[in-house]
This record gives sequence, structure tokens and C-alpha cells, in this order.
Amino acid sequence: MTKLQPRGGFRQGCGKHLGRTGALVGTAIVLAGSGQRAGAQQLTAAGAWTVTSEDEGVGTVRGGELRWQQPVFGGQLVWRLGARHAQRDLRQLGTLCIEPIASSYCDVQSIERTNQMSTVSLGLGRDARIAKGVQLLLFADLLAGRLRSREFGQQSRASRTESDALVGAQAGVDGTWWFSEGSPVGLNASALFGVIKPAGMNGCADCWSPFTYTFSITQLSVGATARFTSTR
Repeated sequence: MTKLQPRGGFRQGCGKHLGRTGALVGTAIVLAGSGQRAGAQQLTAAGAWTVTSEDEGVGTVRGGELRWQQPVFGGQLVWRLGARHAQRDLRQLGTLCIEPIASSYCDVQSIERTNQMSTVSLGLGRDARIAKGVQLLLFADLLAGRLRSREFGQQSRASRTESDALVGAQAGVDGTWWFSEGSPVGLNASALFGVIKPAGMNGCADCWSPFTYTFSITQLSVGATARFTSTR
């Protein structure tokens, strides 16, 4: 099965858009006049719902993420380090043609498909809290990771797996509500938008390739945050 070739114009245009958007978001975070000093190291654990393009991404996947936040530059900014894993399992009717196996494998059958996306992120944020006991963080991150998809034919028992490295960027807002002024634990919610580009490093010039084009992601997450030093 011939691998589709990326549309160069599409990727180039998306890259320009992503670069400009990232530069604007980063500048806005650094120069935001309403920023507050962040005075605590924080660890967040959250469940995440990530929506991507159905055709070019991995669909809607659910999973979890961990985020570490470290104040820098006297608390003016924070470093953000994150790890995320999300997965989607679905069953559909289709064909699973694997050359040069017998053509009967191409008959319509029930196919189980598992899509996975794993990423690590590194970025900067700025505290723009809007009320006492409420922390609002504006952030921009760079991403790296891996996409993986596996298909399994229920009747033919044939399977195929494909994975590819990814790079990208994301920006959004992260809010935490602390139970009290000195509380070490709070409730967290986050929303972000990003762009992901398969790196095309699978080394296969003529194979099944579900990850070909750049795609966008939108994510909502809800969880809990613990802080480890005083916020005064």
C-alpha cells in the first residue's frame, strides 16, 4: 500500500502560522503587565480530553498528564515540564489489506483500532491571577513525542502497527483554585490549543501511514495541584 506524500505547501503554510502565533503568545506572556510573582513549586495530576482531526490526527483521545511548575527569575515566570499519554479504542467495519498476504484479508471485516499519543512538553508561563486564592497561568510550550496506531482484523486475525515521532507547540490557560490561602492542595482546570506535526521518521517509504499531515489539538483537563513552598 503506497504511503501518501505530504503536501509541502500545506506544511509550509502551517509552519509559518505556528511560528508567528508562538512568537505572539510568548511575547504576550513575558510582557504581560498584570503578571504576579509565582512563589511555589507545583505538581499537577489531571485527566485530559484531547480532540484532534479525525482524518489527520488520532481522533478524540482520553488519558492523563503530569505537570511540574518551577518559579524562575524571582517568580516573574515559571518553567513548565509536562508529560501526557492519551488513547482511543474503537471498532469499525473496513478492510485490512496487508501485501503480499492473500487478497481475502482485504474483505470487509470488523477492525479494532487503537490510537495513542504520548508527549513531553517544556515551556514558560506567567501568573496572571485574578482573585485571592485563584491562580491563573498563561503559558506556551514546545512538544515532542510519539504517535502510534494499531489495527487488528477480527476475522482475518491480521494486524498492522505504525508509529511516528512528533513535534509541535501549544498555548493556553491553566487555573487553580486553592481551598484556603495557605492550602497545599487545590483544584485545577486547564485549556489549550496546539499544532502537531508528524516528524516522518518511521523510515518506511512504502507502507501504511495514518500520520501524514500536520493537525491541530484542543484539550481540556481537570485535576488536582499540590504546592510545596509558601506562596508569600
